[in-house]
Amino acid sequence: METILETIRGIRNHTCVICGAGFARPRAGKLYCSSSCKQFAFYHRAEVRARQSSQIGINDDIISLNLRDYESFKHLTKKIEVIRDLEKRSNYSFVYFGPDQWKELEQKKKSLPQYLQKLKPPCLSIEEWSFLRVMYQDVKPEEFVCFICKFDREFFASLRFTTEKGLAQKGNPITRLFQNHLGKIAEGKIRFV
Repeated sequence: METILETIRGIRNHTCVICGAGFARPRAGKLYCSSSCKQFAFYHRAEVRARQSSQIGINDDIISLNLRDYESFKHLTKKIEVIRDLEKRSNYSFVYFGPDQWKELEQKKKSLPQYLQKLKPPCLSIEEWSFLRVMYQDVKPEEFVCFICKFDREFFASLRFTTEKGLAQKGNPITRLFQNHLGKIAEGKIRFV
């Protein structure tokens, strides 16, 4: 009879535990595809442990995302953008800012909480939005906007589609995760309803 330890040692890992990239040759004990993934896991070990403990096994379930959530996200970011634009125009001395514009600005400000008005949310495609939404499903929509505003330009630059295999495999772990996400959308494992 085989012990549990011998069984675990015999399991060959086929994918990187951080980015999900496949290994050329699966082997027991190999967890990371590159030194960047290993370093990412080291510096984010608390998050990685929490994420791994929440996942019991490989989850290939179909994920459904509501298109209305994306539309409400776009509407909220547009509203924030309009408020910022109106505030900017109200400060110009060479442009007439009439009573109608002041009224519009006040109405828009009343419709949004104060903490949302000062944000500079990025313009996200539906793929980028779904990538972040899948990772942070439990976050409320308003908090989600605040959350994504904390990411820098470099992070959003890594959310790109590339057809070059070498760049996708050697590059940033976030880029690899995004590539896998796009693959799941193409396979129909992530659906927009």
